[in-house]
Amino acid sequence: MTTFRVAAAQFATGTDVAENLATTAAMLNTAADTGARVVVLPEVCNHLSVYDDADHAWAVAVDPEGTFVTSVRDVAADRGVW
Repeated sequence: MTTFRVAAAQFATGTDVAENLATTAAMLNTAADTGARVVVLPEVCNHLSVYDDADHAWAVAVDPEGTFVTSVRDVAADRGVW
């Protein structure tokens, strides 16, 4: 049987996307430091899920090839976590 450690990262997401990215990266690093191989992040860790209007929601929406996702992917890959 193969076993591995899973970390559930829970934190308050705000409206500052750069700050949320820094927090997400810190959570990935902390989880990796404790031996986690899989890290489960909050559902909407890029931006608080409250928007002024539809245009605002689109402005902060996550692009799968954008900075937020690629940065998270790169930190996870560098630290060997999924």
